[in-house]
Amino acid sequence: HGSEVFVAGDRGDAGAVLSVTEGEIGWEELVTATGRVQIHAVAAAPERLAIAGSVEGALDGGVDTGDLPNAFVALMTRTGELSWLEILASEGHGLATSVAFVGDDVVVGGRYDGAAAVGGVQLEDGFSDDAFVMRLGSDGTLRWVNEYPGSGADLVSAIVVNDDIVVTGAFSGNIDLGAGLVATAECEDVFVLRLDDDGNHVASQTLGGLKPQIATSLALAGDVVVVAGQFVGRA
Repeated sequence: HGSEVFVAGDRGDAGAVLSVTEGEIGWEELVTATGRVQIHAVAAAPERLAIAGSVEGALDGGVDTGDLPNAFVALMTRTGELSWLEILASEGHGLATSVAFVGDDVVVGGRYDGAAAVGGVQLEDGFSDDAFVMRLGSDGTLRWVNEYPGSGADLVSAIVVNDDIVVTGAFSGNIDLGAGLVATAECEDVFVLRLDDDGNHVASQTLGGLKPQIATSLALAGDVVVVAGQFVGRA
């Protein structure tokens, strides 16, 4: 936003968000818990920031994720003040990998393991790590959450927004992205998924080969979706 850049990551066991302008740190805000906090994604809007990652243990305010990390998303002001924080509570490990703004709302993606719940909604317990995408209002209220349980480990790794919500990630075994069950060619494969504002499936595509494929980032060039990552062998 202008010359101001926001950087998110870790400082010790705390999650850290920094505002940097022309190489100078304007402010730094730490998100702490009794365990470790990791911030994996940050998005900026004119008046707000959204961060996403994982939290382990008890946060200020009494929310306790226990001994395993759970996925979280939070909204902050442009000066680093925390507005709200929402946790996708799961029995196993959870992680939010990506976050973006959709108007005044926030959309976030990642993975969870075991039975999980967010905003009073119970998520299906799949066989292993399951991918999720959820949308929250500007006040943190859950608008919808999509779960993508499959027969193997699944993950959302990046999200971008234009007229729709575009998601990429990886899956193993088989998965239903909303248009029926699809299976990997052999190992871990890449998927690209387009959702409308209400989380409904618009289109999806998979890329696979005889060896693992990984999608790490996503961008838009007009109406064209550009996916970057890595593959081994032929895809």
